[in-house]
Amino acid sequence: DEMRFGGRIRYGEWLDDAHYYGLEWEYLGLEQGNAAGSVTSDGSTIYGRPFFNALTGQQDAELVAFPSLLAGSADATVLSSFESGGVRLLVNLSEGSPADFPCGYSRWDFLIGYRYARLHDMVRINEDLTSLVGGNPGTFDISDGFDTRNTFHGADLGLKWQGHNQDVTLQLLAKVGLGN
Repeated sequence: DEMRFGGRIRYGEWLDDAHYYGLEWEYLGLEQGNAAGSVTSDGSTIYGRPFFNALTGQQDAELVAFPSLLAGSADATVLSSFESGGVRLLVNLSEGSPADFPCGYSRWDFLIGYRYARLHDMVRINEDLTSLVGGNPGTFDISDGFDTRNTFHGADLGLKWQGHNQDVTLQLLAKVGLGN
């Protein structure tokens, strides 16, 4: 629910004087997102932690606090990060002069290159529970952790159109990533 800051850096250079071949480098990164929350009850308030029960195939809830049965606390932490980068070769497909296009100068480029992307998500949940049943005292410490990293390595293929008219530049880019 909160904004995350990030940035993109892109740099390119032409490999020839005619601007038919060029190289571009790009990096995109987002600030690590995190959230945390906790609940505590002496048993006077009912708290439950939702989860998907793989045995029943249904949504379920684990009690954290319930009157005359259970007192406890639960805290959860969530972290998420994303970054991506790549390098690509530009090859000019067509180029027009201001006389050919009423909007001014225009060009089409074919793109081919390498793309890397990484998404990392983590969830940690800890519970500290105490039985309130008189004949059955006890405490329970329960911890759940989920950690996933998705990494993409593949080819970038695309088309880029760029048009200039005096002080205005418009660029349209269509890319597809093929890889695993």
